[in-house]
Amino acid sequence: MIDFPYYLGIDGGGTSSRGRLRDREGRLLAEAYSGPANTRLGVKQAQLQVEKIARKALQQAGLPESA
Repeated sequence: MIDFPYYLGIDGGGTSSRGRLRDREGRLLAEAYSGPANTRLGVKQAQLQVEKIARKALQQAGLPESA
């Protein structure tokens, strides 16, 4: 079993999207918001918004984008 140090949850909505980054104990490290990420608007659009939220959350938490 892999033990991840962080968990990122993203709710991709039709008008806006949001994400929360938490540590393994469940403490909230960051919240980020962006535009619509519904696949009805196109898969590429959804991917871009999810990536934007992930980058914002990592930046807010002071974590690097890559390991």
